[in-house]
Amino acid sequence: MSSFSTYPLDKRTRQDMIVYLENANPDQLSATAWGQTTWQAAHGEGRSASSTTFHIGLRYAQGHYWTCILTRVRRQEVALEGTIIDWGTTAPNLPGVLREYQRLYLRARAPASENPQRDPSDNNGGGSGGGGGGGGNDNGPAWEKKVYKDAYGGYFYMDEDDNYCACDAQGTQVKTTTLKGRTTNPHNILLVFVNSQRQNYYLHKGQRVPCQVQQDPSTHRPFILDDKQKKRNVQVYGPMPRWKAARAQAPAQQQPSGKISSSKAPSSKAPAASAKVPTRKPLQTVQFMVDPASGRKYYIGADGKTHWA
Repeated sequence: MSSFSTYPLDKRTRQDMIVYLENANPDQLSATAWGQTTWQAAHGEGRSASSTTFHIGLRYAQGHYWTCILTRVRRQEVALEGTIIDWGTTAPNLPGVLREYQRLYLRARAPASENPQRDPSDNNGGGSGGGGGGGGNDNGPAWEKKVYKDAYGGYFYMDEDDNYCACDAQGTQVKTTTLKGRTTNPHNILLVFVNSQRQNYYLHKGQRVPCQVQQDPSTHRPFILDDKQKKRNVQVYGPMPRWKAARAQAPAQQQPSGKISSSKAPSSKAPAASAKVPTRKPLQTVQFMVDPASGRKYYIGADGKTHWA
């Protein structure tokens, strides 16, 4: 565990940091070196639009590469509480580091393809810290409720037991009466995640089970065939949140399970997918998907790669 000193991330500082992240340009981020005894500030992402100046901090210590968000306090650069991330023994991609902080702290998350070159949740010794504003501690990142639009016309959040929970736009839980009683998951939706290789998987008894997300041609809703070949309604969440990744046990395997539908199924290489699917026909049928976080349309091209529409 790190023993770096930090500065409390109070409400005002957090608001300023959000402004910085909203205006920072990952493609211009650069650094001359990683700090050995102190944090080295990266530069080039653009002049801070916030009232307080922030930088991405870089440090190599204990044989690992660490990053944080730096701010100046009493003429000294200090790491903000809860922003320190351990990337393990391999240096991460710098633009990807900034995108990861933007994903953690901004409501509009970057698609999985824009994450750092390694997914911290798949790291064999790194990836602890961060937490999207929670503070890291000896017990791992704390759970934090985050509300997103789903593929079923409503909103949801993931509870501490990785269950889908229906809610309104403000995060207030919504219960529906069914034959089995009151529930926050009337469609029996299973959450599906995306790893650093953009492969889909779901959790079963703490284990990662690879899967192939498909789309019902009549309802345009995503589904998978689980390990028992049972059709399950799903919601693609995107990368596993850091607080949950700390509790996951087994890495996702390469070979997906489940059958491929006659219509072109959304590839596991795609960002989180949902919503309506208009089609067009060049040489083959192309299905357009909508990233639930950003609202942008994308499709899987003939090269098997994800392209924004």
